Amino acid sequence: MKTLAIANQKGGVGKTTIVVNLAQFASYSYGKKVAVIDLDTQGNASWTLADNTVSLKLGDVFFSDEEQLFSVNENISLISSDYKLANIEKLNVEEICEKLKKIKSQLEQQGVELFIIDTPPSMGNALVSTLLVADYVLCPIELEAFSLQGVKKMRTVINNVKQRNSSITELGLLPSRVDNRNANHRKQLAEMKQLYAKLVCPFSISLRSSVADAISSRTWLGKNKKRSAKSAIVEFSSLTDWVLHQTELA
Repeated sequence: MKTLAIANQKGGVGKTTIVVNLAQFASYSYGKKVAVIDLDTQGNASWTLADNTVSLKLGDVFFSDEEQLFSVNENISLISSDYKLANIEKLNVEEICEKLKKIKSQLEQQGVELFIIDTPPSMGNALVSTLLVADYVLCPIELEAFSLQGVKKMRTVINNVKQRNSSITELGLLPSRVDNRNANHRKQLAEMKQLYAKLVCPFSISLRSSVADAISSRTWLGKNKKRSAKSAIVEFSSLTDWVLHQTELA
């Protein structure tokens, strides 16, 4: 099993959209057994993937002394966020890591191949703990000034984490919500590729209404037969194929 963290300390960069679509395309198009854990207290991934929820709440995982047992689904298994998760930052890194490792152990025993963690948009213990237990990290970025400023901070955190988790692999920076008609986006993307030539992913995710529609209607983008969704499907299918090869799952 491979554990993939989707991480950025800034909100609004499309993390949850990446998480949901990677899980769906990996499962429905590539036949992988996938699990998603929603560590973001906003619970957007939990809402979108609600039909895939397993009988386990994160509040019980982190704030109960009892052993939490659960069974995974055949395709996608969601371990959803709940109101108790708002207190996760009261736990230290070691406590959060221990709980995440127990979840990982159960998922692996039940044949899960890809474990995706949606992280909170803040530089706290939950984000750091996720990186400490992850095998890979992918960082969605929006091509706006504030997002680009945050890349340096995120890079610092990952480099610090590598001192304790030397096996974590950076898949890179994934340009997200890109408007190719926007001159500023094109300029920022060019600058990003110049500054982080080895880290910028060979793919970008465009800002498309079909993607937002699929998320809001809680349906898989890949089932959309409209011509307007074709480019979005190609983007996410290509991204998923690349991620599976990078994580040695393809």
